[in-house]
Amino acid sequence: MTSPPLPAPASFLPEQPEAQASAAVRAIYAQIRRAAGVPMVALIFRHLATLPGAIQWAWSVMGPPLMQGQLQRWAWAMEGALDLAPALPVSPQALRYLGITEEAVGEMARLSLAYGRANPVNLLALRLIALRLQDGGDAGGAGSTAAAVLAPSAAQLGASEPWQPPSALGPLLPMIDLHKAPPELMALLQSLSQRGQAVPDAAFVPSYYRQLASRPPLLALASLIVPPAFARIDAAAEQLRQQASVHAAELARLWPAPAPCPPELRQPMLAAVEVFTERIPEMIAVIALLQRTLGLKRSAV
Repeated sequence: MTSPPLPAPASFLPEQPEAQASAAVRAIYAQIRRAAGVPMVALIFRHLATLPGAIQWAWSVMGPPLMQGQLQRWAWAMEGALDLAPALPVSPQALRYLGITEEAVGEMARLSLAYGRANPVNLLALRLIALRLQDGGDAGGAGSTAAAVLAPSAAQLGASEPWQPPSALGPLLPMIDLHKAPPELMALLQSLSQRGQAVPDAAFVPSYYRQLASRPPLLALASLIVPPAFARIDAAAEQLRQQASVHAAELARLWPAPAPCPPELRQPMLAAVEVFTERIPEMIAVIALLQRTLGLKRSAV
């Protein structure tokens, strides 16, 4: 099958790396990492940081339930309840004959665990952000703000003790530069991120795949396991979208609405959030499938 044409280098989604970010943005990145116990910040937040003021407003929405831990508890419960059987198990002997070392499998396990923590949290945070954007900062409608001026109690949060984030995971595989990737590697990335065909969000290459691509045999392994399971992955992703919508509405009811989003940010933020809200559930299911198939550790905490 002929691979679809690559997007021009300038068409990849713009993002704000931490090394180039302002002190205020770096502080938000650090809080996002700490809340999920991961060493990376999702592409959606790196992208929002390129829109002046967007990451700050997004943090005003998702920060309070993240700091209290309610958002993480619900997000990780969604992932844990996924109805997604593994593909045909791959034996360690087969991996060795494919040239995939035990060390490489360990790197994939750590990467998958990190995204298994971060992606469900990101999904639920983005659904909450989308609600606030769609309703002008007040997801409950007129008259609801007065009923939500106080943070929810511990009983409402379903917690008896103050939230403590999980211990941070160690360093992960590096992320490749898409502008410098050889054609063969980009073809593998396309087979996964674009599902073998040109799609409207061709500039979107999930960070998980970009990091797996730093160990090409691991990306090749994923390209063998994932595409045959796309139908099951899609069903699991739709289950996640529905659950995230329910939980986001409840979080919007429990937590105070932020100050309204600046009008000039609403449409670009909503467009970006909707793209990621569609794709993140797919990646949660993909990673869960790989973890189940390869026997990788799955516990979010």
